[in-house]
Amino acid sequence: MIVLTHSRLLRWVAATAVLAGAATQVRCGGAAPATAPVVGEVALVSGDLTASDRGDLVVIPLSGGAMNVLGSGVSANSPLAYSSADHAILGVSIAGQTPQISSYRLGERTWTKIIDGRKPLLSNTNRLAFCDPDGRLTVMDLITGAATVVASLWSFSSCTPMAWSQDGRLAFVERTPLGSPGGPGPIALFIRNPDGAMKELPVPEALSLGISAVSWSADGERIALSAPKRQIVVKDANTGETVSSFRGDLARYAPDQDKLAVLHHANLESDASIEVYAGSSLESQRKFGKIRRLGFDWVAGGNAIVVAMDDSIGFWRLRPDNLVTRSVGKKVFANILWIPP
Repeated sequence: MIVLTHSRLLRWVAATAVLAGAATQVRCGGAAPATAPVVGEVALVSGDLTASDRGDLVVIPLSGGAMNVLGSGVSANSPLAYSSADHAILGVSIAGQTPQISSYRLGERTWTKIIDGRKPLLSNTNRLAFCDPDGRLTVMDLITGAATVVASLWSFSSCTPMAWSQDGRLAFVERTPLGSPGGPGPIALFIRNPDGAMKELPVPEALSLGISAVSWSADGERIALSAPKRQIVVKDANTGETVSSFRGDLARYAPDQDKLAVLHHANLESDASIEVYAGSSLESQRKFGKIRRLGFDWVAGGNAIVVAMDDSIGFWRLRPDNLVTRSVGKKVFANILWIPP
């Protein structure tokens, strides 16, 4: 049994440095300091222009080193996660009929199957939440191998938006009441404690259809919901009351800072962009042009973000504002992941 941890959420790095040393870099937004190099790597799924749902799992050093291909046939629609215990990337391989959650060791071209399923989500307490082949949200203890079914999902085709808090609570969106034989009811936000106790928070009907993502604040007090019609709603995790709201397509809290990044997809009128809020105040903003695929992940410390941009990756230092990009040479999907050194 492999043991996975999530120490990338706990480690503070010098995130004020910028990419250096790669001939393919393009700098904009201010001069880059010539001091300490950027630490860490990024993992992402890339493929040919015709690729739609799968590609190669690659790791790229932010210092400008060579790209390392870890595996092929990896789902572009499932999140990636990092295991510090095994120095491995967790992803979903879809070479066969049944998606498999697999571990890809860095520096190697081999993978180890963990279990059938998809949409893997790691906690920092060695627990894996995922959607199993029978259409159920399941939590697996990666130390003991014990698995617990949390809920039978109303729509397995899209799994369910979910997120772990720092203290081991699992938030997810599903029809209420859970497991009701009388047919699906309204959407609700559920919070499952480590002891299995469940709390249900109502979701307004205007937000109920099509919630795409859930994200916990670092202190575990707030939950951001990415909802239809470009609505980002932040709810109190204890009362369910709406704390604040933003315009945007996807929101994600920094894992160790009180900052919320809000992604805006490109449209005919505006460029793709990311805004960073401290509380309800806009702290930083960066436009990326008319790119079609924009994905991002926080760098520990909350001072930088790694970005996936069509066929390139970027390192965006928030203060002072600086973006450095590097061409990957292939189509880059949005499920980018920062890996600590």
